[in-house]
Parts: sequence; C-alpha cells; structure tokens
Amino acid sequence: MKNKLKLAIISTILPIIIQVFLNNFASKFDDGFGFGFRDSLYFLMTFCSLGTLPFFISLYKSKEFNTLFEQKDIITNSKDENWIKHILLRIGIILIICLAFLSISLVSSGMDTAYLIAYGIAATIGISFIVLIIETMLLLRKKLWNKFYCNIAILGFLFLFGLNII
Repeated sequence: MKNKLKLAIISTILPIIIQVFLNNFASKFDDGFGFGFRDSLYFLMTFCSLGTLPFFISLYKSKEFNTLFEQKDIITNSKDENWIKHILLRIGIILIICLAFLSISLVSSGMDTAYLIAYGIAATIGISFIVLIIETMLLLRKKLWNKFYCNIAILGFLFLFGLNII
C-alpha cells in the first residue's frame, strides 16, 4: 500500500513538473529530436493520471477502509452530509455560465464577440470567487466542515484559473 501511495503521489506531481519544464524550455525543442521529445513528454503527462489507479483500487479493497465507511457510530452533522451535491452545484453553475459565454462564439464571430467572451468569463470567475468567499465564511460559522473544505477547494481552483487568465 505504501508503494502504491508513493506511485500515486509521484504520478500527481510529475505532470506539474513536466508542464513547468515544457513552459520554460519550449523554445529549445525546435528541431526534429526536440519535437519528438516534447511529444513524448506530453504523452507521459497524459498517462500519469493512471498511476493513481492502483492506490485507489487497493484502498477500495482494503478491509480497514471499508470498516470505516460501515461504522454507524460516527456522529456526523446531517446538514453536512450532502457535500457532493454542494460542490457539484457550485461547479455546475460556474461551468454553465462560462459555457453560455462560449456558445456566443457559435453564433457570431469577430473581435467584439471575443472581448465579450473574455470579459464575461473573467466577470463570472470574479463574482463567483467573491460569492464563494462569503459562503465559506458562513459555512465556517455554522461548522459545516465538508462543505467548507469543498468551497476552499473551489476557491483554490478559481484563484489558479484567474492567475492563468492574467
């Protein structure tokens, strides 16, 4: 199990390292060998996510993990149990609004439409970031920890996405 956990951690971190490497040294791969090397790195990045599967399969099959989920004695807050719906609803709303802006490009073309799409997606991310910060503070007061952590994760993704837009 420890070796599978190490594999999962490495296969999670390795694409980040490869992407940073490719972003910093992309101009060095201009010859025939460089193109093949760059393509092989992209291929490796694509299949790195499969390295997490052995860990999750062994975790699913382990008896200790299954007994944790079968215990009825753990006291949980009933309001905090539907955190999956919570995270899917927030992500779904943000994606639907962004896809609505992108669907405008199917109807018309031009620079004015491109600006509308870019500013609309940026405004959606900014407004949802502010709303999620307010909701996170309310969840912290109510001590709904699972939903709080979900909001923190969404805020982290929105922050990183916002940094990439700039």
